[in-house]
Amino acid sequence: MVKPVATTRQLILVRHSLPEVVPTVAPSEWSLSSKGRELAKALAWELSIHKPHFLFSSNEPKAVQTGEIIARKTGIDTQVVPDLREHAGRRAEDWVSGSEFRDRLSRFFHNPSNLVFGTETANDAHHRFARAIDGIAAKVSRGCAVVVSHGTVISLFSARANGLDPNDVWGRLTCPGFIRMLIPGFEILEEWRLPDS
Repeated sequence: MVKPVATTRQLILVRHSLPEVVPTVAPSEWSLSSKGRELAKALAWELSIHKPHFLFSSNEPKAVQTGEIIARKTGIDTQVVPDLREHAGRRAEDWVSGSEFRDRLSRFFHNPSNLVFGTETANDAHHRFARAIDGIAAKVSRGCAVVVSHGTVISLFSARANGLDPNDVWGRLTCPGFIRMLIPGFEILEEWRLPDS
């Protein structure tokens, strides 16, 4: 979905590139895989088309590393904002994959005031992330800001701003991928996915 736009202020929410999954390590500590680094280069080229003026990242290694690759392509320094992190408290022993993870994530999205996994509810994660995004949007007087973050919080924020189901948004958001939005209001203009995803 791509909408033409005649505005000077945009926000691009980027899901980090593909991590190296280490089940004995908390997901918040995962780094990019070698394939993830290559995919991030393609992502950086795609983002450079939008001529971003600002680049922000969560403090998780996979997001920081994705941001560094984008920074090299765009020539913009990355500013780390800890509140852009994924929902809190995900432990190595909680890690599951495949359909079990999708079921858990669906419960997280559809029971937003209940603690499903981690140490934050969906409402708490959304509130923290939205506060960080509002602060970033206030700094963007012109052009485009790129924010490198994580699938769950990006899906929560984008869905709530546009009246969508966050589980559906998460399902469409590739790793890496991005959602381009208007400032203010955060209307979705484009969802970019990896080719053949």
